[in-house]
Amino acid sequence: MLELHTISTGKQCPEKLESIAIAVAPQVDWIHIRERNWSSYMAAEIILRLRESGISQSKLVYNGTPSDEICEYAGGIHLPEHKMTLLPDIQARCKQLVIGCSVHSVKAAREAEALGADRLIFGHVFETESKPGLKPRGLEQLESVCQAVTVPVIAIGGIKLENVQRVIECGASGIAVLSGIMGAEKPVQAAISYRNHLEKRGQLI
Repeated sequence: MLELHTISTGKQCPEKLESIAIAVAPQVDWIHIRERNWSSYMAAEIILRLRESGISQSKLVYNGTPSDEICEYAGGIHLPEHKMTLLPDIQARCKQLVIGCSVHSVKAAREAEALGADRLIFGHVFETESKPGLKPRGLEQLESVCQAVTVPVIAIGGIKLENVQRVIECGASGIAVLSGIMGAEKPVQAAISYRNHLEKRGQLI
């Protein structure tokens, strides 16, 4: 099944993030807590609260270097490309978790897979407000990365409803969306729309 990831925007207070995450959880496969200004304690606390709200541990991903508490509470860890060398250590500490890594090239994708990454997020594929002024890497590079590795590759960056089909045709195993869901005016409706588009694409491949 094609995967739908949503990632926190880094612009919302914990209470707002929590309320949106709870609302969209039934429609998404993974909820990434990516809050670079938060302490590990704050991140662990909200992950625990999300679990207590009924969200499955398997849906909750912490983006960053995890503390022991996060390894206990989360269902996955996701590292930035420049920290991929930590993959073996984190896998040893958090053996039960899915460990992912962001990559931006074929070379990095192969290195991350060799180090043990279970999943890769590649981007940014299209122009996006979160990367102003930076040239997108495009569909050709996405396809090259998907062909270069055996682990699932998730496309990120400027993913809209109208381009979901294009990234899946490149071999992506799913999509990751930030503002398109977590920052949307109607997050639940947005998540449902992305889910419906992915399910339609999945039926065609």
